[in-house]
Amino acid sequence: MTLLCSVSIGKEEIMKAISIIFYVIIVITISLPIWLTTEAVSLKETASSMIIPLLGSLFVIALFLERSLDVFLTTWRAEGSEKLNQEIRNLEHQISKFEDNKDLISDLEKKKQERIERSSKTRLIALWSGLFFGLLVGVVGIRTLQTLVDPVSLSQIPTIQLHLFRVLDVLLTGGLVAGGSDNIHKLIEVYRNVMETSSTKAKQQVEK
Repeated sequence: MTLLCSVSIGKEEIMKAISIIFYVIIVITISLPIWLTTEAVSLKETASSMIIPLLGSLFVIALFLERSLDVFLTTWRAEGSEKLNQEIRNLEHQISKFEDNKDLISDLEKKKQERIERSSKTRLIALWSGLFFGLLVGVVGIRTLQTLVDPVSLSQIPTIQLHLFRVLDVLLTGGLVAGGSDNIHKLIEVYRNVMETSSTKAKQQVEK
């Protein structure tokens, strides 16, 4: 009992520490313009028309990444999962014959818990792998913000600001790609709906 309490307290302290670090990072980020000279950057005149092609390109990249990770994870983790599922099916079959066998029931519960933990670990591996490769996509030069920003405006900002811009661009691109093709597709649909609604309202105003 004492051990469980200490573990619980340890987790709470870790979560509090993470929260404090997160808030400190936010405060530092917000306060950057106070002590760092920054210049506003301008978007390209064609930025609005480039959003759909840009998201479409990220959609394809995310799709490729998902399929690649699926192959790697299946090759790596599938065998163990299949063995575990087979053990669970065998136990369930035995329990159907011997319903009152507490040992079999206990073993089955342990195997099911093991399957849940294995699935959670696989999802976590997939998430972190997707984020890593998504960031790598940004690092090698496929960027989101830089595609939309006027290069002349970007070349005129201070060096430190340019570095921060690139870091932010890599993080944003990595997050979008790691979020998966479904989420990017939803973004495309939302943008299309917003643009169609704006176009319809503009036409109605002109007609009036």
